[in-house]
Formats: sequence, C-alpha cells, structure tokens
Amino acid sequence: MSLRKWTSKDLAKATGYKVSTIYAYMSGRRDSIVVEKAIAVALGIEL
Repeated sequence: MSLRKWTSKDLAKATGYKVSTIYAYMSGRRDSIVVEKAIAVALGIEL
C-alpha cells in the first residue's frame, strides 16, 4: 500500500490500530466505519 507514500505500518501507527487491522480493512475483509474514519483523519481526508 502506498497512500501518500505511507506504508500499512505507518498508517497503523498513526491510527493506533494493528497492521493486521489496516491490511484487513484495505483488502475488504473488514468493513468498519471506525477504522475508515481513523484512516481518513490520519491522511487528512474528509469523508
């Protein structure tokens, strides 16, 4: 994954979630509005 050149590990650290949670969300295996919002905040994106 390379959103804004961030790795999944970077995103996990920024959101407080485990890397496995980020992978699961990004691959579509986990659907969570809470994780989605945390990722958006970390990336500075409005939902």
